[in-house]
Order: sequence, then C-alpha cells, then structure tokens
Amino acid sequence: MTVKRVKNQLVQLVVGVSISMSAVMANAAIQPPEMDNTAYVLMDYNTGEILAQKNANESLPPASLTKMMTSYIIEQRLASGDLKEDDQVLMSQNAWCRGSSSQSCMYVPVNKTASVIDMLRGIIIQSGNDASKAMAEHIAGSEASFAILMNEQAQKLGMENSHFVNSTGMPAEGHEASALDLAKLARAIVKNSGDYYSIYSEKSLPIMVSLRATATPYSQPILPLMV
Repeated sequence: MTVKRVKNQLVQLVVGVSISMSAVMANAAIQPPEMDNTAYVLMDYNTGEILAQKNANESLPPASLTKMMTSYIIEQRLASGDLKEDDQVLMSQNAWCRGSSSQSCMYVPVNKTASVIDMLRGIIIQSGNDASKAMAEHIAGSEASFAILMNEQAQKLGMENSHFVNSTGMPAEGHEASALDLAKLARAIVKNSGDYYSIYSEKSLPIMVSLRATATPYSQPILPLMV
C-alpha cells in the first residue's frame, strides 16, 4: 500500500468521522430537554430563534412574572423622561400591604412616599405587590388603567397570547400569558432597559423602609415559574 493511498484513506476516515459527529451533534442539539414544566421556551437572545419549546403558546397564569411588564413600562417611562428617578410615589391605602405576610411586599408605610427608582427596585428585587400597585396608580391613575397600558405594550412586543388585568400577577380572571410571550418580554427587557437592567442582578433592597422578607409570593397553585 502506497503512502499516498494511506493518506487518502486517512483523510476519508477523518471526513467520515467528522460528518458522523456533526450529524450526532445536530441531532442532539434539536432534542428538547426532558422537563416536567407545563410550558417553556428556550430562545436565542441575539436572533429570537426558538431553540426548544413546550406548549409555548398556551396561555397560563403568569403570577409574579407579571411584574416583568410592570417594571418594563417603568423603565421605558424613565428612558423617555416621563418619569424621573427621584419622583416621589405615594403608597396609597389601596396599594399598601396592610402588614400582610401572605404576599411579597416592599412594605412602604401607608400614605408615605418612596422614589420611583426605589419603587422599581422594590418591584424587581422584592417582587413587591405594593410597589407595583403604587407605581401603577402613579403612572395611570389606577391599576385598571395601568393594565390597559400593559396590554398596549404587550401588543407592541407581539405578545399574542397574553392579557393583563393587574400589575402584580395576583390571581384574576383573564390574567394570563404564554411562555413564548414572556420570552419576548424578557428579550425586550435585556435589550431596552439600559442601565436599569443591572437591577435584575441585585440581591438586596438598599433603602431605609420597614421590610419583611417573604420566602414565597402568594399566588394560586401553579407550577414554579422562572425566566
């Protein structure tokens, strides 16, 4: 056997192995993960391509993931200048948590104020229902009116299987979102929130208000949620 023939056979072997490995890797790449979740989406942030999904368009109660839309609207208002970071926001009787330990709260005292930026942190870090309601009232006059803004924004983002009734995610008839829609919203937050995006990595609430830690936000019984 000549050296040239041996080289040719080796090249063919390497190419054959490379093609086989590529086929295996490609096949492995498209296999969705085995998960018990009711619905999920794995999206490529750069392209928006859906890499894996399960029941991506099924409308489900979004619970506290609702606050992603609440915080996104606040961030966009800050970016446009409609809101200022140091604007003072009233904690109304309606928004106040009333000392409840059954839901996630920022615990600003009733009829007291906190700045927009502190309220935003209270929403993102503490998942504060009270901060969400207070900001909804501050921006739109009422939580119901703010929900209209949420749905308008959802339409702009192409969230076709979502409908918002409140700013918190507390159980309400018709309050729902799909995994795909929440992935679209998450992508918009990363892309458009600017300096405010860093708040999502903060682990504590650095403001001087009375706080109570709650381990699990109140919601109707559903599977765990994560973005």
